[in-house]
Amino acid sequence: MFYPSTPDYFASYVDGFRSTGVGIIGGCCGTTPAHIQAMRGALDRARGESISFVALTEELPIPLPEVEPTEIPPTGLAEALAERFVITVEMSPPRGHNPNRLVEQARSLQDAGVTAINVADSPRARMRMSPWAAAFLLQSRLGIETILHFPTRGRNLLRIQGDLLAAHALNIRNLFVVMGDPTRIGDFPDAADNFDIPPSGLVGLIKQHLNQGIDQADQPLGQPTRFFVGAAVNLGASNLSREMRVLRRKLYGGADFLLSQPIFDPAVVERFLAAWGGPLPVPVIAGLLPLASSRHAEFLHHEVPGIQIPQPLRDRMAQTDDPTTEGIAIARDLLSSLQDWAHGAYLMPPFGRYHLVEAVVAGMI
Repeated sequence: MFYPSTPDYFASYVDGFRSTGVGIIGGCCGTTPAHIQAMRGALDRARGESISFVALTEELPIPLPEVEPTEIPPTGLAEALAERFVITVEMSPPRGHNPNRLVEQARSLQDAGVTAINVADSPRARMRMSPWAAAFLLQSRLGIETILHFPTRGRNLLRIQGDLLAAHALNIRNLFVVMGDPTRIGDFPDAADNFDIPPSGLVGLIKQHLNQGIDQADQPLGQPTRFFVGAAVNLGASNLSREMRVLRRKLYGGADFLLSQPIFDPAVVERFLAAWGGPLPVPVIAGLLPLASSRHAEFLHHEVPGIQIPQPLRDRMAQTDDPTTEGIAIARDLLSSLQDWAHGAYLMPPFGRYHLVEAVVAGMI
């Protein structure tokens, strides 16, 4: 700590305090014997120029300006989910700072009729451009809405709220709140991996604080945000009771919609909804991942938690001479079936093969 006040400056306040009727004058932190000596001398002299003090008996005459609330319309995604079946596609930001290829790929998806682009945040804990910078570039250059993936892992509450306010200022208002991939599997395994709040808590912070015009400490923001908040659901979870318990916390926090893991077996959905006791109370955008090869299908089935690929589908991929075409055919069949219960499809093209999206959705949206 540094205390820059000199003994002489310290003593110059003595007369002013004494003249207002102060009976005891002393020093606090940073006061040295030299300061006390100078103060004692000023009291003994009781002369020289004094500082005038004005007692404030009422509020300052200059009021703080009031911020006029501005009506913020709902996002295009929110309106679309209320009206029709939507298609969103996950894209990863570039590894460098040049966004041109990302923008051109997104343009082709926009031409194919995609409703919104999911912008992933450091998928598989690999270093990428900031997702809200990528989302802003897509929205500003193409006019297509984005869904910003917002992991809680690796962020403290200060950064979380600051990043969210920055995103809102850039008109990025569709969010997908997730935990995020652990850093130990990525480019920087020794990077900090802590978090201050779980996804269900962040959903509540956004919907019950920021969207109400206050921060996590109940301090006013001046104007409420209007985020449209999505959360994750694993319809194929092995522990259904735990998954439903976590889902209830997200819904209690105010989640507006849900994004699911990739669905390959309609029976998985039927089992989840039966255990839940009926349809979920908010729109679900179901995950859809076109298979690239037999090896790809086997890897997903055996090594990715929450994904179950029925044996007949894996047999189809193993027996075909054209795995790309077969993977598209399977994805189209699944897309047709999930329209019976979901409000949209969330496509995850494997290995950045965004050209597959048009083949999957052609004539179906």
